[in-house]
Amino acid sequence: MLGLGHNIATPMVSGEIPYSNDYYYTGTHATAAFVNTNSAMQSLFRSSWTFSGWFNWDDGQTNPPNGIMGALHDSNNSIAISTTKNDSKVIVSYKANGDLHFNTTDAVCWLNGPTGWVHVAVSMNMDPGGNVGSVIYIDGSAVSSTASATCTTSNAGSFTNTTNIFIGGANNAGTGAVESLRGDMDEVAFHSIAMGGAQIAELYNGGVSLDLRTISTSGDLVHYYTFNEQNGYDDGTAGSHATFAEEGYAFNAHSTPTSAP
Repeated sequence: MLGLGHNIATPMVSGEIPYSNDYYYTGTHATAAFVNTNSAMQSLFRSSWTFSGWFNWDDGQTNPPNGIMGALHDSNNSIAISTTKNDSKVIVSYKANGDLHFNTTDAVCWLNGPTGWVHVAVSMNMDPGGNVGSVIYIDGSAVSSTASATCTTSNAGSFTNTTNIFIGGANNAGTGAVESLRGDMDEVAFHSIAMGGAQIAELYNGGVSLDLRTISTSGDLVHYYTFNEQNGYDDGTAGSHATFAEEGYAFNAHSTPTSAP
């Protein structure tokens, strides 16, 4: 049921260390830690896409929310995936050219307190000539959700963003992170297609993470963060470098493959 009680000890590829964020929102957004992808990904979000990753929250029902990813470019263009305040519903907010798509899970997705590892994926479909639609997946399965605002694909094609996408928070027009994640994350990826249920199930892999460069949708990877080495670079061989900060020291990883923002 929506991943409740589903606790996975080790989703990571064997031998790797996940990104662990123990320095987070403590009163002002500017103090929050986050992952800066150093890429705006504008072209990606103008077409169909999927975001996926493993998350292990210190507390699944927090105030402020646990930010998952996003960038707030301006009042007319923004993208964010987050939990909701004081519970664990997942929200998707996508605003393009002033037109908003907003989708929220109908029920909480995990209980209060430590969650264990949870796989979260959002598939965004741009129906030509129609409206943007999103499906939220928890632990490999689609969950019931309600869209309360609608964005046309015509406006989505004009999505404007020069603000770097953050993971583990949302980049507030370059001024700092909004609602930083509290916990760990691993195997985070952006894909250039709207994945269906079978493809999401392949990502989830029965609760055991795997190298996404080895599966059927590997050709659709745009950015992939394995977080294999917290003091250097990950296993990728190409792509835009991402930067991280935790408790006063910095380390790097990068995405692979890559595309222009």
